[in-house]
Amino acid sequence: MRAYLTLIRVSLAPSAVVDALVGLSIGTAGAGPGWRIALLACAASLCAFAGGMALNDYADRAEDQTTRSDRPLPSGAITPAAALRFGVFALALAVGLASVIDLWAGLALASVAVCAAAYDLFPRGPWSGPTLLGLCRAGNLSFGVLAGWAAGVAAPDGAHFLPAIGYGLYVFCLSRLSAFEDGARAIDSQGIGPKRYLQAAGWVLLFLPLTGLAWRPAPLEIAYWCAALLAGIPALLLLQHARRVQEWTPAMVGRSMGMGLRRLMIATGSVACMTWHGEPFAYAATAAAGVGMALAYRLRSIFPPS
Repeated sequence: MRAYLTLIRVSLAPSAVVDALVGLSIGTAGAGPGWRIALLACAASLCAFAGGMALNDYADRAEDQTTRSDRPLPSGAITPAAALRFGVFALALAVGLASVIDLWAGLALASVAVCAAAYDLFPRGPWSGPTLLGLCRAGNLSFGVLAGWAAGVAAPDGAHFLPAIGYGLYVFCLSRLSAFEDGARAIDSQGIGPKRYLQAAGWVLLFLPLTGLAWRPAPLEIAYWCAALLAGIPALLLLQHARRVQEWTPAMVGRSMGMGLRRLMIATGSVACMTWHGEPFAYAATAAAGVGMALAYRLRSIFPPS
């Protein structure tokens, strides 16, 4: 069990569940879809995440043999065939659970599964890799929105997908930093420093809650302040870090990516604030982001996130 929890990066898994809950809150205008849809959506999102992580280790098993020999596949704790079976089964189960909610929700998570498999199993470039990761995260949040629509408690609105677009762009900017992890030579050859992408991620995070201005009905007044503080302070700290770094070494690039990725649940949590209309589910979705961050932090020391 420990080997499989390490395989699926369980310390990062709370973010997938939070994405689904926030999407449900958006799609239901904070009212909530009922416990059945909520449980199915969280389980489907978690299965999609686990399947993608398992396929990632399967695809990288040869490289991990020399660079991460303690991981489940190189160490022999899990065989490559078992990891492949687990990954395929988890992705299929994710699509199946999502389809129980609604056909469109199932198609959305199927798209996420395809993007995850493409990222894991096919050669990825400095642009295609970040694009696929951004689509995975945007698709997962969109899946939650569509699952919320299936509950029929709020009128569908195309503006509900604006947070997913911004969220995907945030993940894309952070993922682009990986192209510079080879050091100064890679940075020079690209003609643009990682500082620009980290700054872009910071600005996207800062303005992400503003997507809520396009929703109806308008949220409570306090929601604007909470969303601004929840996204604004971490975004400004990210921008300040990008400005202060003088030398972008591979270690600094990795550290900066980590700072950005730890803000994933902050990003979606700030959006959840904009669904506050006095309904308990909206507050629960926001609280889930905080609980998820605390859980992820505690799990990191036992199950490495990378």
